[in-house]
Amino acid sequence: MLEFVSYDGKYPNLCSGRLTFKVDGKEYCIKYILSSGGCLYQDPEEGLATKKGPWSIDTWPLEEEYPELLPLVDELAKMVNEHVPQGCCGGCI
Repeated sequence: MLEFVSYDGKYPNLCSGRLTFKVDGKEYCIKYILSSGGCLYQDPEEGLATKKGPWSIDTWPLEEEYPELLPLVDELAKMVNEHVPQGCCGGCI
């Protein structure tokens, strides 16, 4: 069973936080695991603007340290999108 515990990412680097969650009671805390589905774009009237989008899971933090979690990537993404406000904060610009 997958359980959300917390996420500490915030402006100006919303995607650079630590995701803490439990799988069958075992707690994991993984940094840099989220990738924003949002984007930056040029608005003719406002200049640079951001558009929010759903999160996806970066698998590279899992591949070496937590390969047992790779089959749960889709479930992790669903859990994150239910609990973490959508990104793109624009902190990368």
